[in-house]
Amino acid sequence: MWLVGLWLKLCGYRVKSIGYPSHRSSIADAVQNHINPALDRLEIEEKSQVHFVTNSLGGIVFRA
Repeated sequence: MWLVGLWLKLCGYRVKSIGYPSHRSSIADAVQNHINPALDRLEIEEKSQVHFVTNSLGGIVFRA
């Protein structure tokens, strides 16, 4: 996914990669303890447009 992130940066997007221990935690744990706190730290402006790019299990975690 780093290559996709690099390409998006070159296209002018602000890119943030959020990791989580996919082999050691449940989907619920990943969302509660890793994804949600990371999204809260992004300080996204109200009414701004946000795009999410996921891969494999990340898509499932994001939808949870």
